[in-house]
Amino acid sequence: MNQKKDIIIFSFTPSGTQQNQRIKSFLLAEGFTVMSFTSSRYANEEILPLPKNPKDFIKSVWGSCDFLFIGAAGIAVRYIALSVHDKFTDSAVVVMDEKGNYIIPLLSGHMGGAVTLANKISSLTKAIAIHTTATDVQNVFAVDVFAKKNSMIISDRTLAKEISAAILRNEPIGFYSDSPLYSWDESLPAELFYCKTETELQKYPYGICISHRSIHMVPSNTNILTLEPKNITLGIGCRRGVPFSNVETAFLSAIQMLDISPLAIEALASIDIKKEEPALITFSEKYNLPFFTYSSDELKRTQIHSSGSKFVKQVTGVDNVCERSAIFHCPNGQILLPKRIYDKVTISLAERPLHLTFS
Repeated sequence: MNQKKDIIIFSFTPSGTQQNQRIKSFLLAEGFTVMSFTSSRYANEEILPLPKNPKDFIKSVWGSCDFLFIGAAGIAVRYIALSVHDKFTDSAVVVMDEKGNYIIPLLSGHMGGAVTLANKISSLTKAIAIHTTATDVQNVFAVDVFAKKNSMIISDRTLAKEISAAILRNEPIGFYSDSPLYSWDESLPAELFYCKTETELQKYPYGICISHRSIHMVPSNTNILTLEPKNITLGIGCRRGVPFSNVETAFLSAIQMLDISPLAIEALASIDIKKEEPALITFSEKYNLPFFTYSSDELKRTQIHSSGSKFVKQVTGVDNVCERSAIFHCPNGQILLPKRIYDKVTISLAERPLHLTFS
């Protein structure tokens, strides 16, 4: 669900360096990429000497790596101070004492994943994880954690904080989704109250709405937080040699039509004869989308609800590439945008039902 970041470990004493080596071994076995540093006098083949300027080094990789400091919390604070900016982009920073008794998420606990990293290291080393974030201490629902686990875009960070504060005050929070739900992994958290309609949601002092379409539908002065899921497949067909600009213009026009963020797209799909189409490859790379292609026989098995093309069928073997590709890639989904024809490009969007994770 969440990609593993590289982990950088700093230690400063003989005991701390022993812990450094031990934890590095554990994390490597779990599939993490780990780089370890210590004071030059304790360095060896596996643990490097500290960078000449640790603060500049940390700043150069900030946001792309997570950090574990084995030693005093004050050292960690001084090392990272110049890099700290925003919890939505900051690295996860965790601190452990040199005996390995305790481990503390110090920075970016939820959005950066420091809480998860601390718990992982705790499970590997038997160190006691100490959490200081209010929602963790009170063991209540945290909307930022929920959004991160389910790959959702938070529409209003300030409102997200207000909802967390309301939960800590024991205020009821409405919960509604107009994106299709496949299932969730457990009963709804006690802090949330399921609503069947958006009108019902607005009766609560605060609400959470999972939606692509509601982000502009609710009045701006309401206390409804929209979470936009990443669950849309972009199906695409195009003429051979189509310019990249045509593909991008068609895409941006389609998502603008539905008020959908580019970040809501999870995959690009087309027919296999377009597997090497330069414009589609460039598009998938620019927008960091996995590119899937399927044979005409596979695409024929899908049901479509919009028009087909005899010319397209003669060339590809199927009458509608974009819509069939989108729905084939998410067979339990539904067409969100039927085929739209642009300059040498056709586009369709299909929405995958959500499986929500609360734990």
